[in-house]
Amino acid sequence: MTIARQGGSVPAMDPNETFQMMLDAIARGDRNEAGELANVLAEWMQRGGFAPALSLTDRFNQPQPIDRELIVALVNKFRMPEHQSVRASGPSPLDD
Repeated sequence: MTIARQGGSVPAMDPNETFQMMLDAIARGDRNEAGELANVLAEWMQRGGFAPALSLTDRFNQPQPIDRELIVALVNKFRMPEHQSVRASGPSPLDD
């Protein structure tokens, strides 16, 4: 399945699940897996796919959305060096 986007179609994936898998790999210390998953997310976003829409629970147990810039920074931090960085600008599910 693909998603038609401006500039071409993007293979369907779940960026939320992929981002969570990347965080799990980071927590395990598996930099290679984290890098591969970061590459997948970066390519997804560069081709017009939406950024992961995640939230953290604050001290009052209320969900707070994770800023797109933080997601992009984490993805760029763990990407394999041969890949181009993702820019924070662009559509975000949080902008809807």
